[in-house]
Amino acid sequence: MDATKASSHAIPHAKEMKNASLCRSLAHQHKFFSVRDSVLSWVKSHDEQRYLLRGTGKGGRLFAFKLNKDYAFRHIFKSGGTTIQEQTRAGHAGHVPQWIVGNRSLMTVVRDPIDHFLSGWAECGYRCFDEMMNLTTSDAYDDRVTAWLQYVQSPKRIRCLNTVMPHSMPQANYLWEGDRKFEWDEKLDLVGDLDELPGLLELIDVHYNESLKKGNAAKDNEIKNRYFPRNKSILSNSTLKSICSYVALDYYLFSFEPPPACRKELLMIS
Repeated sequence: MDATKASSHAIPHAKEMKNASLCRSLAHQHKFFSVRDSVLSWVKSHDEQRYLLRGTGKGGRLFAFKLNKDYAFRHIFKSGGTTIQEQTRAGHAGHVPQWIVGNRSLMTVVRDPIDHFLSGWAECGYRCFDEMMNLTTSDAYDDRVTAWLQYVQSPKRIRCLNTVMPHSMPQANYLWEGDRKFEWDEKLDLVGDLDELPGLLELIDVHYNESLKKGNAAKDNEIKNRYFPRNKSILSNSTLKSICSYVALDYYLFSFEPPPACRKELLMIS
């Protein structure tokens, strides 16, 4: 869905993001706040698309870290949470519930939808190694990723996998007001790109310390590297299309370019 034309003053923080040269974040911010209502209306009015109305599977819990008196970080799993914990004292206290967030606005960051799905797959494989390895008898990369995709879309539930499954869920799932009320959280007023997280924090008066650890580096995790490598370039077009369908809401809402294999299907909505 093409972003509707909206003047820059209607998009929260547009001027500040432009001045800070946070170009990728500005693109996400502009698209999200321009199309979020029309996308949601379109999904709700088309039965074949209502499968996109999913929560995190965590009972609607708000996963947020307090940043300062004005902002809390809405934690989309596998999108900057560890970095936030390292950068803020409040982050070390863990996620806080809605009542502690209080009147703070929410910010969040997103990343490429396919990369996010595969990062979640690797995280789940690391945490639930035996269960993940038993999803298929095939050693083929495509088959193993497909087996995980089929699992997260099925009603089947294995205790360990059920616990970690939200790591692979579409990022848009984390932005609802609640898992049973599919409306966008009105406290959310800043959606940026994960790669520009340092600048985004500075934008809301949270100093970013370059000397601190920058999140969980999958490249340093032997199990993830050996058994759950994140390499979307070797996925078949069929598997890419299936993943794109699963994370379609992320493409509709944020400024990410879908893989060539997915473009036709993702551009079919009107």
